[in-house]
Amino acid sequence: MAQTYGNFKTYALTEAWRENDTVLATNLDQLILHAHAELDKMTKDWQRREKTAVIAPTSQDFDLTANVSDLVAVKSVVNNQTSYYRDRGPEFSLTTLSDIYQRRTRDTNSLQAVYATDNDDGTKYLRFVAPFSVTDPAAPTDIYTTAIPDYAGTDASWFEDEYPDLYLSSVLKRIALFSRDDERLPVFTQMQADAFNLADLDDKHNLRFGGSPMQQRPHRVVP
Repeated sequence: MAQTYGNFKTYALTEAWRENDTVLATNLDQLILHAHAELDKMTKDWQRREKTAVIAPTSQDFDLTANVSDLVAVKSVVNNQTSYYRDRGPEFSLTTLSDIYQRRTRDTNSLQAVYATDNDDGTKYLRFVAPFSVTDPAAPTDIYTTAIPDYAGTDASWFEDEYPDLYLSSVLKRIALFSRDDERLPVFTQMQADAFNLADLDDKHNLRFGGSPMQQRPHRVVP
């Protein structure tokens, strides 16, 4: 159910039976941030959080953080430029640092290799293996995990809208921890687990069937 951030906070306090707890109300924003961080880790592999962005690399080390604002992690990279296909199709080979050191260059029959890296300051880069030409960029599509919306900052969240039970129970669990409510903490923890399992099944169903209500049947072998 779509609601503003302020309305969600009021509803959460009501659900926690803490409408008049001024200390809790003062700290609720921080508790929601803790719940947000937990949900970010729990759902990082969800198909619903997968997005794509066509990028135009201007250097061998391409700053993804500056060019893809809602990026959390790179999942894969797909090539859109036929001159890079190398007879093996429109894709890059995601590689590792150890592999990079073993093959500093590539021949004409190999794929353009690329790997994702995080700098000490938190910025994320795509690093293309030489040779790389700025005049003939790879123009790849970056398939990445998007961030859960900043509910407080934008006053809206598709995540809370689509998974209200999961979002609310995660916040209620944090409230119980903060309030030292030992009686209700296991209740909210179980609510969160149940809500996550249902949402996770829904995400796996969408990944497998693309949202179709049809069910896959086993292949029948005809003698």
